[in-house]
Amino acid sequence: GNSNAKFEFPIRGMRQGCSSFFPTFNLKGLGVVPVGKPVLEVEVIFQGAALTLDYAQTCVDRFHPQTQQLVEATVQHFWRSQGGRSGLSVAEMLRLIQARIARGDRITNYDDWLDSPLCDHIYMSSIDLEYANRLPITTEMETIIGQILSCPYQGAARRQYLEQKALELVTLRIEAIAHPNLHPVELDCIHQAAAILRRHLVHPPSVEKLARQVNTNRLKLNQGFHAAYGVTPYQYLRDCRLWMAKRLLTLSTLSVEQIAGAVGYSSRNHFAKAFRKQTGLNPKLYQMQAWPNAS
Repeated sequence: GNSNAKFEFPIRGMRQGCSSFFPTFNLKGLGVVPVGKPVLEVEVIFQGAALTLDYAQTCVDRFHPQTQQLVEATVQHFWRSQGGRSGLSVAEMLRLIQARIARGDRITNYDDWLDSPLCDHIYMSSIDLEYANRLPITTEMETIIGQILSCPYQGAARRQYLEQKALELVTLRIEAIAHPNLHPVELDCIHQAAAILRRHLVHPPSVEKLARQVNTNRLKLNQGFHAAYGVTPYQYLRDCRLWMAKRLLTLSTLSVEQIAGAVGYSSRNHFAKAFRKQTGLNPKLYQMQAWPNAS
């Protein structure tokens, strides 16, 4: 029944754009642990259900309103699937879910629930939580990380010093969420463009057409995607395609070639190469792990 909030700050290659990550906790999927190669990192862990949820709520409160709405919709749908009553705030629902987990009550695994066909829309939209989940490590964060790694004290003084620096580091991480590099109107424009790409994986509009659809130009669209997501529109589209491919490989009995076509790849080889680069697994192996009898 114990919980913890964990902030992760990878420190290998920080100057190459490493990102810090949103706290993860028992409600698997609401704080997403990134998949990738092992890296050296500083972890700041706060123990206790109340503290965990307080930090998670603090982070969510600083998200862009559209991202907040996605979190709220996700939690509400999950809570109702567990027989919970409506009319509660997100914080109240999270606390009640956590209390059920602590008591040992039967709770549907979040990932199993998300695998339901009824959650297709939520699943596809939740890729934005992956992006909101991470922020570049700033110069200020990097300075404090260096102070943590070179702590000159021992014993009780060391613990006090590290706790103080950890709180400073987490404060910087949380405050960074509330200060995006885009004006709210520009951010809304980018979110609209992202939603269009998610809806049109197979036949997406060109960057020029996409820019016109959201009343901007190509340069501002590219700059906006970099500011909001850290990627180009094309890279965002690629991530969305692979995000959906994982779902189809897990839930459907389609062949790898059919899935490649369903998410917009004209070549199975190109799909497999992109999938391996992101996950480290061949799509067929990924599918066989989900469906042992898949042919």
